[in-house]
Amino acid sequence: IMKRISIITSAVLLACSCMTERIGDPTYVDTAREDIVDVEFRITSRDSSATRSSISASETEIEDINIYAYSGGRLENETYIDSPKSVSLSLARGKTYNLYALSNIGRHEAPVSEDELLDLKLSMGYMSSIGEGFPMSWSKTGHTVSTAASGVDVTLVRLVSRIRLSLDRSELENFRVRAVRLCQSALCVCPFT
Repeated sequence: IMKRISIITSAVLLACSCMTERIGDPTYVDTAREDIVDVEFRITSRDSSATRSSISASETEIEDINIYAYSGGRLENETYIDSPKSVSLSLARGKTYNLYALSNIGRHEAPVSEDELLDLKLSMGYMSSIGEGFPMSWSKTGHTVSTAASGVDVTLVRLVSRIRLSLDRSELENFRVRAVRLCQSALCVCPFT
């Protein structure tokens, strides 16, 4: 009888060790059953036509985009696309994500920790280093993926500003501007704070 009890106990323990789900662990996700869907990101930029300038960089041009998806403070997926109109990213259905985008900065590898991304500082340098488009960013927290056809609208916002100088010389006959210097401007920008 003792031999049969030990064999039955061993069989039950072996069967329990082969279970695919962890009973009582709410953070466990069974990746074999997890539905992965392609979430489409529809990319646009906010029109800031109130300011005009003679420099060539466009306020609405999107040359490239980096998109990052974080869940539980950890990077789940990322993508980089040149000349995007729409982008898709594979995410788990029913899971909640914090989503981030950076545009017109070239390829930027996302840090594994979301806190590191939130502390990110981008050096702006000189205006001549900006290509066809201004650097832009976007974020959305608490997005839950619901269906395979789910999409996310991404409206990018500029990270830098244009400054326009206008002088009325009608009362100043001999006044000439030889140079203009902007002082105390930021040399870096924090896109997600």
